[in-house]
Amino acid sequence: MNENITNLVGRFTCVATIDSITCGKEAATVNLPDLTFDLFLCEAHRAELYNRSDITYRAKEDDRAHRFRDKQSFVYIIQLADQTVKIGYTTRLSTRLMDISKQYNGGTPVKILTVLEGDQHLEGLLHWEWQDERIWDSFGERHYPTPDLMTWVNGLEATPLAKEDLAKFSKWQGTTPLEMEKKKEVKQLSREEEGRKLQLRLNARENRLKKKLEGRADRLSEYVAIAARGAKT
Repeated sequence: MNENITNLVGRFTCVATIDSITCGKEAATVNLPDLTFDLFLCEAHRAELYNRSDITYRAKEDDRAHRFRDKQSFVYIIQLADQTVKIGYTTRLSTRLMDISKQYNGGTPVKILTVLEGDQHLEGLLHWEWQDERIWDSFGERHYPTPDLMTWVNGLEATPLAKEDLAKFSKWQGTTPLEMEKKKEVKQLSREEEGRKLQLRLNARENRLKKKLEGRADRLSEYVAIAARGAKT
């Protein structure tokens, strides 16, 4: 389903009705290609309309992936910072993971749960099977991290074909602002630790010198006195 949304904030309210009560929240137009009229829906109801249409469309279109037969395709299952689970399809795995980290995760690298070899058909089937966990009023094909879903995901084995892309993503993680800040903090802590170690060495050296210098004045006086007595004799 292709959703073309024109934002007209403040002019329309959501017409979605639940239990005879109209939503009434601030809305935007939703232009559906097969209809001769527009709908006015708030963001949550636009997301639900899109998600429910999209999941049926993907599950039924078995031949869609044939367009990408010449490309290596993957179905990724990742976890976002809010703990929701995203199931998606891509032919550009490392790039897609970076984009999601920026788009949905505030720049924080996503947590990769597993990556499967598969196409849009597999993605659609997984969306269909886990639709009870689907977060319908939010964009991003996200799911609640229920025990059943997480147990299933943890039992999957990632495809070795994704190794190169995952290595690129791992390398990128170290260049994100958050990771760079973490590295700065680590370096700062390391410098502070080195500073403490140096200070301990200086303190130990000072203590050794103090012990060495204890009684020096008396010893020097004694040396001078002995020398003087010797000179007299």
